[in-house]
Amino acid sequence: MKLLFVLAALVAVASANYITVGNKVYRERSLVVSPVSHHRIPNRVDQNFGKIVGGQEATPHSHPFIVNLILDLFYFCGGSLIAPNVVLTAAHCTDGVNSVKVTAGAHKLSANEPSQQVQTSTNIITNADFSLDLVDNDVALIILDEPFEINEFVSTIALSEAEPAVGEMVQATGWGKTRDGILATTSDILMDVTIPVGDDADAESVYGPDLDYTTKICIDTTGGLGTCQGDSGGPLFVNDGADAAIVGITSFGSSIGCESGLPSCFTSVPSYNEWIQDNMP
Repeated sequence: MKLLFVLAALVAVASANYITVGNKVYRERSLVVSPVSHHRIPNRVDQNFGKIVGGQEATPHSHPFIVNLILDLFYFCGGSLIAPNVVLTAAHCTDGVNSVKVTAGAHKLSANEPSQQVQTSTNIITNADFSLDLVDNDVALIILDEPFEINEFVSTIALSEAEPAVGEMVQATGWGKTRDGILATTSDILMDVTIPVGDDADAESVYGPDLDYTTKICIDTTGGLGTCQGDSGGPLFVNDGADAAIVGITSFGSSIGCESGLPSCFTSVPSYNEWIQDNMP
């Protein structure tokens, strides 16, 4: 059974997923998967939430571990600071990329916020076994030349050692699209959303049996809640503040749309803790 995987950067006419930061325009780099069966598609959510798809504006600097990534001066993704000099993100964000501008401490991207710290890195470690066809090993690290200064606006997040249980509430955050549609744009301000962990069997019924769900965490997006294009590489996490722990990396959603109610899937951080530790400086 052949599945269709498309980088959003290759479907510009259909997606028009741009973000403007200051006077510069970037394109988000996202991964979408076509459902293998359309009978599972629920009624679309037509309401324009104006948020990270059903979420809300994050309390400024309440997620100080999230970073914004501009890749090769063109693509747009998210990431998580897991050490003062190490960013965790998705391999589909970094694959084939030579340079990354990393901004930490941001809430409103277009603003010249005093909290923001910026670095550029060419030390990018993309998992060598990353498979675009099967969306496997969608994990990467960015190593910074100098550590970010840790303060109330910029801090690290712990790596979770265990996956959350089905039905457990988790959080996602990012500057991605706020709704479906060709006129939809990514958000200038950081958004977040709380959603339940879904069952792997439900994701398999939508995307087919060829994917390895043991290394993925899929969420239940019923009601049009979840991540969207532009959130790629950002965190799925549990708890807040000093107790926050990252459990997933935003990987892919349905090509039908972010508000379709179909599962969105994340790379399971606990499944790659050993790889992460082995590749950290």
